[in-house]
Amino acid sequence: MSRPPWSIQTRLMAGLSLSTALLMGLIGWYWVQRSERALNLALDQRQERMAQMVARGFAEPVWNLDLSSLSDLLDAVMADPEVQSIELEAPGLDRVSFSRRRATPAAQTQTREVALLYRAGTGDGHELGRARLTYTRALVNQSLADTRELVISLLAMALLATLCSSYWLLRRLVERPVLRLSRLAGRVADGELGAQIEVEREDELGQLTRQLNAMSLRLKASAQELRDSEARNRSELEQLVAERTAELSQAMQRAEAASQAKSRFLAAMSHEFRTPLNAILGFAQLLQLDPRLEAQQQSRVRLIRDSGDHLLALITDLLDVASIEAGKLSLFPTQLDLRALLDMACDSVRLRATEKGLRFEQQFAPDLPSQVRADGQRLRQVLLNLLSNAIKFTDMGQVTLAVERIHEEPGLALLRFAVQDTGIGIAAEQLDRIFQPFEQVAEGRRRQDGTGLGLAISQQLVRLMGSEIEVRTQPGQGSRFTFTLSLPTPASG
Repeated sequence: MSRPPWSIQTRLMAGLSLSTALLMGLIGWYWVQRSERALNLALDQRQERMAQMVARGFAEPVWNLDLSSLSDLLDAVMADPEVQSIELEAPGLDRVSFSRRRATPAAQTQTREVALLYRAGTGDGHELGRARLTYTRALVNQSLADTRELVISLLAMALLATLCSSYWLLRRLVERPVLRLSRLAGRVADGELGAQIEVEREDELGQLTRQLNAMSLRLKASAQELRDSEARNRSELEQLVAERTAELSQAMQRAEAASQAKSRFLAAMSHEFRTPLNAILGFAQLLQLDPRLEAQQQSRVRLIRDSGDHLLALITDLLDVASIEAGKLSLFPTQLDLRALLDMACDSVRLRATEKGLRFEQQFAPDLPSQVRADGQRLRQVLLNLLSNAIKFTDMGQVTLAVERIHEEPGLALLRFAVQDTGIGIAAEQLDRIFQPFEQVAEGRRRQDGTGLGLAISQQLVRLMGSEIEVRTQPGQGSRFTFTLSLPTPASG
């Protein structure tokens, strides 16, 4: 007994349903894959933002050993539900105390390490420690599961809607007019805007045909208007960009010209000031050697010489600042006697320390190399600036210059220079200002005696030498400024 043949309607519905199921399945699969990629990308972006936030936000508290702020920042990071744990590793920090971990373990985790860099002024920054972040994928996996459930529901609804609509269309529409209208829609979709077909009958299909023809004409007109508007907007945007580019170029030229003019002015004025100052200082030295001068006259001559020395130092600092801003400050390394340079720097400030009633100590390691290759003038300038500041901000106690060799290698000496005092110290909120030009954190007489340029110039000089000045301080207990230099020795050739 033969099976009765399926009707055309049944076969068309079956074919349409199968095609729709396959298409929707592919769309659903693509949707799930795309959602997974988007969720993974979003997770990576959130991890990157969190890493940047940790790198920026934790550096200063770690640098200052601000334990309370570090604890608050750790709690803030753990407020992110995707963070499973965070651990800080830095000198001076207890690894157990400065770590956070959720009580519930995660099935899938990702770990990321972030370097904590502290930047003072310009430069690449100094690595203080590292933070290890562990992320959980539980939320991403849950979102993917929800997406799959949604896709399955939509697929079922779409298949049901397809069955119902195909049944209705096949029973109520005629194949030829539908195909004609479909061809018209396809031509319009392919870009043939304004395409028309003939209206064959005055019924509902005829009305639909007229509407499609009108829609095609409206789309053509709208597309033309859009192209005209786009052309106008592009022209206006190009003109605006050209104007802004010209303004920016002029502003940059004016700024560069102003900077060059300032540098030329400072260089010229430095030369003009130094000539009479050298004459004044020379005559003051001659007067100090005159035995006929009384004590009061000698005191006045000494005041003239001290004022001239201060003004000459100020002019030199201003010229150094101008050279730094113009990027023209350079080093000129030569072979020098390291111990002689250190003794000379100490002798230059020892009398000032004695006059203030301070003990001045030298702590030079016995294994220091006798000869090194460095810019002796700039190294002595850095040491004098640090020692002078230490004496100025210390009222009782002592000032110490310590130099030690922390690494031995043939032809190379890694030396650590340290200037320590028992002075007034520096407040934590002022540490980020002390290396900026014309910034002074002192008050009263100490502010009047300085210009705020010494530390800024010293930091730039040490950076040119390949290092960074670091400071450890506590208000009321003194400060310690250190920097490390790798200097060639005669054995390096």
